[in-house]
Amino acid sequence: MDVLKRGFDGESFVDIATYLTIGDMADPYMCLEDYEDYKRAAALMDAKYADSEGWNRSSLINIARSGIFAADRSINEYANNIWHLKRLRDD
Repeated sequence: MDVLKRGFDGESFVDIATYLTIGDMADPYMCLEDYEDYKRAAALMDAKYADSEGWNRSSLINIARSGIFAADRSINEYANNIWHLKRLRDD
């Protein structure tokens, strides 16, 4: 919170710190509720990213396993089933 209040690069974010910590409706969306878990996950991500070989391996595995969740499939389904577009040509 102190960093938000103090700000950086010439910008202060005191309004966000106030919203999260002061008043009857402070943090209504419970942004701070899992902050410790967020910090733990961020530290884990930093450690994994520091291992470039492991990070690259994980990235390739994630890409390979994306399969049916690929953007091309999603866009094609939207075009056909929601927007009812006809293809002008096949690529």
